[in-house]
Amino acid sequence: MENLTRGVAAVKQPDKSVFVSWRLFGTDPQSIAFNVYRIADGKSRSGQPKPITDSTNCLTAERM
Repeated sequence: MENLTRGVAAVKQPDKSVFVSWRLFGTDPQSIAFNVYRIADGKSRSGQPKPITDSTNCLTAERM
């Protein structure tokens, strides 16, 4: 296997939301869950109400 990092990419959308995507490793457990945070005005805010368990991407609102 290659020595890769998580590989996060974020793309601002026309409606000012942000599409965030990341890499899933072959060695990750099936039970893995992800939390996505956004830093705005010096404060960290969660991008979703619960950890993401069924995908490796999410769409965040402009204001979280």
